[in-house]
Amino acid sequence: MNSTSITYTIVERRLLQTTNKFTAVKILLFFLLLIWFLGITFPLVSPNFSGKLVITQILNYAYSLVCNQTNSDLLHVNNNHLLVCTRCTGLYFGALIFIILLMVKPFKVNRGLKPFFFFSTPLIVDAIAIRLGIYNYSAAFTFVTGFMFGAITIIYIINTIENSFLIPENKKYGL
Repeated sequence: MNSTSITYTIVERRLLQTTNKFTAVKILLFFLLLIWFLGITFPLVSPNFSGKLVITQILNYAYSLVCNQTNSDLLHVNNNHLLVCTRCTGLYFGALIFIILLMVKPFKVNRGLKPFFFFSTPLIVDAIAIRLGIYNYSAAFTFVTGFMFGAITIIYIINTIENSFLIPENKKYGL
C-alpha cells in the first residue's frame, strides 16, 4: 500500500463518522457560499470590471437568476455596485457569517418553524410595504432583514442535512 491510498483510507474512515460528515458538509457549504459571495463583490475587487465584457455578462446573468438587480436597490461603493440588491447581499452575508458561527459553535433550532417565521416575517413585511409604497426603500433596513433571513435559513439547512445523516439507511428509503 502506498502513502496515497493510506491517506485516502484514513480520510474515508473519518468521513464515515457522523460528526465528521457534519463538519464536511459545513465546510463545503461555507466554500460554496464564499465563492458565491466573492462573485457578488467582484466589481468592487476587480479594477475595470466593466471592461471585462464576457465576465460581466456571465456574472450579471448568473446573479439575475436570483435577484431583481434593480439599479436603485443595488449597494453602491466607490462608483461601483454589487451584483445583487441590498436585501440579497444581506441574505448571503447572513448565511456566510452564520455558517462560520455554526462551524465554531454548533447549535440547533428545536422549536419547529416558529423561529423561521419570526426571522422571515420582517423581510416579507418590508418587501410588501416598499412595493405598496407604504414607506420608502431603506438600504440599511433591507440589508438587516435579508441578513436575518439568510442566518435563519442556513441554520435550518444545516439542521436538515444533519438530521438526514442521523436517520438510519433503512428508514431513509422506507425499508
